[in-house]
Amino acid sequence: MSKKVSDKQIEELFAFCKAHYVPQYDLQLELVDHLASSIEEKWEQDPDLPFKEALNEVFSGFGIYGFSKLKGAKGKALRRKYNIMFRNYIVEFYKLPKIILTIAISILLYTAFKLINDNSIIAYSVAGLYILGGIYYLFYLYPKKYNINLVPGKSFLLNDHLKSITGSYSVFVVLPLNTLSIFINNESLMESLNTSTAELLLSVLLAFIGIVSYAWAVYLPKKIKEDFISEFPQFVKN
Repeated sequence: MSKKVSDKQIEELFAFCKAHYVPQYDLQLELVDHLASSIEEKWEQDPDLPFKEALNEVFSGFGIYGFSKLKGAKGKALRRKYNIMFRNYIVEFYKLPKIILTIAISILLYTAFKLINDNSIIAYSVAGLYILGGIYYLFYLYPKKYNINLVPGKSFLLNDHLKSITGSYSVFVVLPLNTLSIFINNESLMESLNTSTAELLLSVLLAFIGIVSYAWAVYLPKKIKEDFISEFPQFVKN
């Protein structure tokens, strides 16, 4: 019978990963599985090889950067996965049936620009809504609905990605403000386009920014939290 890594040695592997700058439990799971399998392969060749020596030999195979290269690759794969989901979700709003909602929002904004002579009123109103929405999201909606309440002492790569998404949400508050400023305050731009064209373009652009903001702030955190609870329910506090 082949020699197997014991439960106690598995605990040592978790501690080894943590000591080598891998605090994230989800990444530790993959590394421990890889280390244990590699150690058992070495034991097939040399059953008398001490556990620690086998571990050091396996770890040396990761090179001078240790686990950092694998950690970076896993982080990149995680970002790629959710970036694809993010893009696909936005594309849905430009295909039937959701494109009807996109067009309706654009028409509503365009109508508001046409009905109110002073476009700055619309601009400041939209900007105010974005700012209030951002405050509501960061201080109430995210903490209540999308934050993952972990048990103490645990860290996860997936949760780190969720936090990075929330941390960058401010970009989607500043973006519409800058867009409005360019259109409303840039006289040369307004002169180069007739008013109706500029208002239509701005309406379509603001609708797009709204969809992107919603996808980033609501859709992605919701999906990440669902994936986390599905995979690690035991580490979520009720």
